[in-house]
Amino acid sequence: MDAERERARRHTAYSDPGAWRERWTALPVDADVAAATELVRNLVYHYRADGIEVPPERRSDIDSRWVARILELDAARHPEPSTCRANLPSAWPGAAVTTRC
Repeated sequence: MDAERERARRHTAYSDPGAWRERWTALPVDADVAAATELVRNLVYHYRADGIEVPPERRSDIDSRWVARILELDAARHPEPSTCRANLPSAWPGAAVTTRC
């Protein structure tokens, strides 16, 4: 179990936040899955399930699969900390559920 947990904690090329690592400083190193999920829910909404229309000029956001790109887009739109955001239409339209602030 410990080996599997350590493997899961390492970033892949897909999940590495890269230059945008500071966007995750609100999340402690020893955070559990629930805390990580809550932070992600402040950044992402499901572009179909949440019933929020993605503006035409942002529809290409849906195809941004790499975490570094998602965080780059988020930082450009929201320079404030990513811990609490209630305006989901301005978040990244991906595949998560709604935020609870």
